[in-house]
Amino acid sequence: MPAGETGKKNIHETYLLARKLYEKENYDEALELLETLAVEAPFFADVFNKLGVIYHQGGAFGKATRAFEKSLELNPRYTEASLNLAVTYNNLGRYDDASETFEKAARFAQGSQGALDPFIKGKLANQHADLADIYFDLSLYDEAIEEYRKAVALGRKFADLNTKLAIAYRERGDFDKALEQFQESLKSNASYIPAYLHLGVTYYMNGMLDKAVEVWQSALKADPDAKEVKVYLEFIKDREKKGD
Repeated sequence: MPAGETGKKNIHETYLLARKLYEKENYDEALELLETLAVEAPFFADVFNKLGVIYHQGGAFGKATRAFEKSLELNPRYTEASLNLAVTYNNLGRYDDASETFEKAARFAQGSQGALDPFIKGKLANQHADLADIYFDLSLYDEAIEEYRKAVALGRKFADLNTKLAIAYRERGDFDKALEQFQESLKSNASYIPAYLHLGVTYYMNGMLDKAVEVWQSALKADPDAKEVKVYLEFIKDREKKGD
């Protein structure tokens, strides 16, 4: 067998062993093999993606970033590497880069498949939602709303996400849109208590006491043991006793 063929076989065997170790989460052993491959055969996008994941798990975000970027240099359409890079950018506080990377991943996946794979859509949606949470915590409500809406547009129409979007609208002072999203949340899950809680609070904040009570009573029908709902209704009773 020619020397070149022997080298290719060794690289292939090393890669298969590294992948097997990686899949079993034997990351220390996999790392050694993957780093060897990165030097001896630096043309496998998957090798650099797996290296990035291991570096990221170890908190080496700078090394992880460079590995994911190399993976995408080799294969710009590697969606998993794009998503991993976006997460890493987010960890580093590079929120604009993270958002841009999400969008690129979505465009590539859409263009190559005609429709996003549900798994990919879910990962993209989750990253938009995570980024939105950060913006919300910083009181950047416009930015939070934009990211929550992107998550919803990717199909993650879950009660928790619609509720978060509704709260962001409320905090921005957009009462009508907040109500709309709370209703969407309850359509998704009629027993999702946080949606009832915050919908009632939204009515209460806008002086619509009867509507708040009505919503919270509906919450108790959905879950008679909802403690927070009971506390809120007790607040209303105390207020009425005091004549406020």
